[in-house]
Parts: sequence; C-alpha cells; structure tokens
Amino acid sequence: MDFINVADLINCILVLKSRVGVIVRYVYITLYSFVFMNKRAEGILYDNIIYAFLFILFFMLMFYFITGYQDGATFWEDFYAKEISLMINRAEPGMEIAVDVSNLAVIAIKNGKSYREIISIDNVNNRVSVSVRNGAGTSYGFFKDFDIVEPRVEIPSGGATTTRFIFKIKERQREIPQV
Repeated sequence: MDFINVADLINCILVLKSRVGVIVRYVYITLYSFVFMNKRAEGILYDNIIYAFLFILFFMLMFYFITGYQDGATFWEDFYAKEISLMINRAEPGMEIAVDVSNLAVIAIKNGKSYREIISIDNVNNRVSVSVRNGAGTSYGFFKDFDIVEPRVEIPSGGATTTRFIFKIKERQREIPQV
C-alpha cells in the first residue's frame, strides 16, 4: 500500500490554504456587506453564521483535496504526466521509450480502470494525459514538435507489477497551418 509522506501532505495543505484563503476572504466580504447593509442590530448573529459557513466550506474543500491523495492516485498521475512529457522533450526522432508505470497500473486496477486507458497522448495539442480514476486525471504538455506513435501499455509477465508504457518518437507528419 502506498502512503503519502508528511512533506507531500504539508505541501498539499499549504497550496490549498493559499488558494482557499483568497476565495474565503472574497466570500466573507461579499456576504458581510450584503447581510449588514440592511440590519445592523443582528451583527453578532450574522458574524457567527458567516464564520460557521466558511468554516464548514473550508473543511469540505480540505476533505475533498486530501481524499485525492489518499491512495496516491493524484500524486502518481502528476508524477508520470510530468516525467513522460520531460522524456518526450529530451528525446530525438526515431527513439523508442519504455517507462515503468507499475504504480499507476496497480492503482488503476484497484479503482476499476483498465490498464490500457491510464495514459494517452494528444499529438494535436502536445499533451500527455494520465488517469487512474474514473472521471479524473492529470494532463501535462510537452514542447517538442514530434508525433508520438504506437503508444501502448504492456504487461510482460501478466501481472500489474511489471507494467510498461512504450511509445516511439517520430518527426511531425502533418502540416502546421500558416497564419
């Protein structure tokens, strides 16, 4: 079983706190000005209601964000999307690249997703998409103007513990429209 380490959890909380903090302040100011424009006598009650609402909202968002890291799915999706795009950016035409994606395959099978659907390459938009959960995933772009051909996920020994993603790098085969 994969566990996230404390540094990843703290980093995830800090990112969430910085993003949620701006939203919480905006919602608080909006609600505060709307509520208190007409009724100033009930200020203490409205302050407490707004505070309770924001408190519940914050912890709901925090729960949603952390559950994505529960089985390591979000971490591994992000990791492999960036690593594969980095490999494509460093590759030369004619190369065949094989990446061990055993961690992704194990999580995908636990989540009921086929191992053949975990990684996809979009040559038109130059993006690598990795998804081990139904309805969610991570996409990352690459910069080299290559075509990625014959992408496939193989399980040589029949078990998810030796899964490889294999693809070939070719020169761009299509014309780019001139503007």
